[in-house]
Amino acid sequence: MPKNDMTLVEKANRYGTPMYVYDGDELKDHYDRIMSWLHQSAEVFFSFKANGNLSIASLLRSFGAGIEVASVGELLMAVKAGYSPQHIIFSGPGKRKEEIDTAIQHQIYCIIAESKEELTYIAESAKQQGKQVSVGIRINPESIESRAKIKMGGVPSPFGIDESKLGEVFDLFQAYEDTLLFKGIHMYLGTQVLDETSLLSSFEYTLNTAVRIKNEYGLTCQMVDLGGGFGIPYFQHETPLHAERLFQDVAEMIQAYESELDFPRFIIEMGRFLLAECGVYLTAIQYVKNSKGEPFLIADGGMHHHQAMTFRGRLLRNNYPMRLIKHSNQPVDVVKQTIVGPLCTPEDLIGRQVELPQGEPGDLLCIEKSGAYGLCYSPTLFLGHSSPLELLLFEGDDYIIRDRGHPEDLLLKQNMPFFKQRRVECETD
Repeated sequence: MPKNDMTLVEKANRYGTPMYVYDGDELKDHYDRIMSWLHQSAEVFFSFKANGNLSIASLLRSFGAGIEVASVGELLMAVKAGYSPQHIIFSGPGKRKEEIDTAIQHQIYCIIAESKEELTYIAESAKQQGKQVSVGIRINPESIESRAKIKMGGVPSPFGIDESKLGEVFDLFQAYEDTLLFKGIHMYLGTQVLDETSLLSSFEYTLNTAVRIKNEYGLTCQMVDLGGGFGIPYFQHETPLHAERLFQDVAEMIQAYESELDFPRFIIEMGRFLLAECGVYLTAIQYVKNSKGEPFLIADGGMHHHQAMTFRGRLLRNNYPMRLIKHSNQPVDVVKQTIVGPLCTPEDLIGRQVELPQGEPGDLLCIEKSGAYGLCYSPTLFLGHSSPLELLLFEGDDYIIRDRGHPEDLLLKQNMPFFKQRRVECETD
């Protein structure tokens, strides 16, 4: 978590609010710890979707991470961030044809195919470009226990190819053997998993599937992407993973399969687990009001910058972890307060009846665990508010890694040809 409260106050006074603050030193320490627990048995690939900032991606590359992208935009940013093609994989169930074309042109390490139809187009595109393309397949297992908050495998799903259709998929590889190179498999059963047994079970299932493919189809995986789904606790009822023990168990499991699978490249994807606790969202209290006996704090940032912290679309109505940093040293009572953002919608609810020191205008609200699924996950165009600044603290320096937006940014790339033509016609009548 970025620095102490005094540091955050100083950054807020210097750069203004709302803004995100990321602690690059903590991110490096966290990454290094994970790699030490894995004993280099696997590579960590950053899931770009978790935080779409170019500098964050570049920093993780400097630590040694690969990257998983899910759009041509992310692919081009990954290249800009310095990732070599051999450290880029491209997943997603709805890749457009032009995105596939671009991925083949860049000769990335692996395109993860998620349907037979997609696999066919990859083969045809590679044939037209005169290239052989490395392809992995995402498998949706027949049935496997998953305690993920959002299940993405083992159930009817747009993600991956049903395990029962593997034979048909491998027939396609044989039919297009001049253009398709089978790279390996990928499974990802869900996100925000806080049960270690469930994670280990899904990884073992993936490894056993790789063995079965070798034995039944005679195909050797050069890559086994175990996915990820490692969760972090946001709410009081949630218990954190025992990370050191978990990753050591993962390393031992991989090592037990290495020789049988002919020593493939093992990949683990991470987004939330890598970044969430290395970033905060800062927003200042603008107004304090009382409505029908209930106190409200109105902040200058909200759902349009950090949708995940609000109650929008959330099944469990719990408050994100947050703290109030007072602008004065005067003692105040701790009271229950509801905190909202500036948007004219009841969905812009930051916290309901949160126990915090009594808020005043000028106080700083710090939303913790905001390094992942923050700005990139949020409806930034909603109601025309400017985008927040993003600040990276690393090795004693401040880096503005995204400038604060301006109201006129909303006019960019918008056109009014119809209305312009009507005005010309009216003037000539």
